[in-house]
Amino acid sequence: MHDDAGKLKSIQILRGAAALLVLISHLQKEIRRTIGPTFLDATNVEIVGQAGVDLFFIISGFIMVYVTRNLPQTPASATNFLLKRLLRVAPLYWGLTFLTLGISFVDPSLKYHNHIDFQYVISSFLFIPFPRDDGHFTPVLGLGWTLNFEMLFYALFCIVLLTKEKFRPLIMAGLLIALPCVGLFIDRSFAQPWFWTRPIILEFLMGGIVAHLFMRGISVPTTLAFGMVISGLLGLQLSGQLPDPTAYETRFWAWGGPSALIVAGVVLSQKSLFAYFPTRLSELAERAGDGSYSLYLVHMFIIRITTIIAGKFHFPAIPHLIACYLIAISLSLFLSDWMYRHLELSLNRFWRRFLPKEGPSNSGRSRSVSS
Repeated sequence: MHDDAGKLKSIQILRGAAALLVLISHLQKEIRRTIGPTFLDATNVEIVGQAGVDLFFIISGFIMVYVTRNLPQTPASATNFLLKRLLRVAPLYWGLTFLTLGISFVDPSLKYHNHIDFQYVISSFLFIPFPRDDGHFTPVLGLGWTLNFEMLFYALFCIVLLTKEKFRPLIMAGLLIALPCVGLFIDRSFAQPWFWTRPIILEFLMGGIVAHLFMRGISVPTTLAFGMVISGLLGLQLSGQLPDPTAYETRFWAWGGPSALIVAGVVLSQKSLFAYFPTRLSELAERAGDGSYSLYLVHMFIIRITTIIAGKFHFPAIPHLIACYLIAISLSLFLSDWMYRHLELSLNRFWRRFLPKEGPSNSGRSRSVSS
């Protein structure tokens, strides 16, 4: 039997782990760039930590399939789904985008890229990929490039929800597979079509496949599940040796498979793998997962502040670096937890008052998965 509640809590813990991976990767890069070499330079953490994004995409595919199970085939249901996703993602992202623009105007030296162009800025707010002056598809709030893929996935999912439930998996799979195939024939100069047809979008499909296996009650022995997770972690570590695993074209092959193994091992295990962890540790990890969206969006602000201040002090190298790591990680976790409880939840409650009430088919869904 599945311990569904435990497995879905495990998804939250994985979300927290994914955000923390991205945080550590960016922190390592920023410390090395502004302060100097670190004791982690010999590891792959700066590269491999970016796989936290791919883990997020796998989890997103899982969650979207899970929370829309049995959703009725009506335009209202599809529209309501898309509005909920927009209201879940956009307000915090827009607020931090405004803050980033303010920083660019007040003190451009605090940012590495200060490309300000009307079309570029508007595209950033509308989740439309638009190349900067250096050619990178990075919006005003740099981390928002992932949300451009997320919004594409939500839009496709909204279309699929207009079809009969029994056909949805096949239609969703067909769309997600067709896009990268079409992308083989699209030149990078066609910015938006090129960006939205990168193979990385197949990671949403992988998450959806895991969700369907989970909902069908398929499980694997706990020892095999541990093996899947360990194999996934080893795969991520080994991927750091590839020429460029961070590219849109390659990261699906480098990080998508290992990330899917990790998620599948966690949710398909006959017993929740985190049941073997101390209760208090699991609770703290789940809480970090609750605030993972805030953590993902806000951590670069904390990292920049920490490294700028740390750069003004000089004391023995190892204690100096350890202090930077501990301060940046602790402050990021604390701020994201506060933002989740006092901003995200409040904004969600406020906006959802204006949405149509859900029907009986949507009731009773587990709150263990943040949708």
